[in-house]
Amino acid sequence: MNFKPVHGFVMAALFAVCAAGCGTLSDSMSSPRGQDAMVSEADHQLTLDILHRLQNDSVANESNFGVVSRSGVVTIYGSVADEGMRRRVLSIVQGTPGVMQIHDRLMR
Repeated sequence: MNFKPVHGFVMAALFAVCAAGCGTLSDSMSSPRGQDAMVSEADHQLTLDILHRLQNDSVANESNFGVVSRSGVVTIYGSVADEGMRRRVLSIVQGTPGVMQIHDRLMR
């Protein structure tokens, strides 16, 4: 029996399935240790919504933040100038629809 044509077809099918399920994650979507994981469309959209809100805020837009969203649990990274800015950033994140919990990794 010759399995080579079937073997090639199976390998091509596995490659196609894997490629369809994989995506490129932006830096803001990867974990702080560089361990990328698949991100759902809802998680991706939540991260974009948070970053958009932070960029549109007159105070928060002065800093850069990293945001990771997983099933409504948001981890925010970055530096803030003072406690007032920290509270403002956390308020913006908390006010974003879809946020269920926040892990605060902001540093002063």
